[in-house]
Amino acid sequence: MTAGARLTDRRAERHGPVTVKEGRLSGSFRGFDPARAAHPTRVLRVEEVVDLLELTHAHETIRVYRERMGAGDLFPPVSVIRLLGTWLVADGHKRYVAWAGLGEEEILVEVWPLRRWLADQAGQAARNARKNGRIVARLFVDPRESGRLALTTLEHWRRVARSLARRAGRGGKRPESLPA
Repeated sequence: MTAGARLTDRRAERHGPVTVKEGRLSGSFRGFDPARAAHPTRVLRVEEVVDLLELTHAHETIRVYRERMGAGDLFPPVSVIRLLGTWLVADGHKRYVAWAGLGEEEILVEVWPLRRWLADQAGQAARNARKNGRIVARLFVDPRESGRLALTTLEHWRRVARSLARRAGRGGKRPESLPA
């Protein structure tokens, strides 16, 4: 098995579905497996959860997640943090959009403590710093690859800015429909 395959397997294990072969969970736990949460879980109304990054680049992934959820597969709960009285998606943006697209009224979430969220942010900052270092290092060795990495980084931040601007333009209200 290659290192890339192991990484993909670990990512799928953390974010992807587990097929339920016999029976389905009913009620609020349907779609999510509380045993895959490292922190306390709770059930919230979907409308209580705010995803600041509502624009996505992964429409196909969301479509597959939605299909698998509808078929009864279980995913890790979406991770949220309570900030100024608002439940914000901290991890699981694609899972959240897929679930909300099913028209469900409630969602099982994992509630991250502030320390866990800060550790996640620090990890993302470190990964971004390494990626930016690769962009600079490859600039003279492989300018095409350096440009590709720079464009993906730019597109990510463009999506973040557009998501925040759209939300601000609606006065913080939820979108009429979530992206598919």
